[in-house]
Amino acid sequence: MQQGELRQGTEERNQGLLQLLELPGLQEEDRLKIQALLEQLTALQAENTRLRKTIHRLSAGNKPKMSTKLKEALYE
Repeated sequence: MQQGELRQGTEERNQGLLQLLELPGLQEEDRLKIQALLEQLTALQAENTRLRKTIHRLSAGNKPKMSTKLKEALYE
């Protein structure tokens, strides 16, 4: 799956959950559970994006570099 396809599927899922929140007969307890799921989904999506970027950066050979201040402090 391409990233664009993943993003589109995620947006559709988010819209579906938001539509559930608007159902007229929905109990408040269920509404809170759906909101909690949306928040968790958003956090996991952000973490997934960060991990994908890290994996891509590491597989490309770009090693994290020390800041100049840290390097100077270590060499003192």
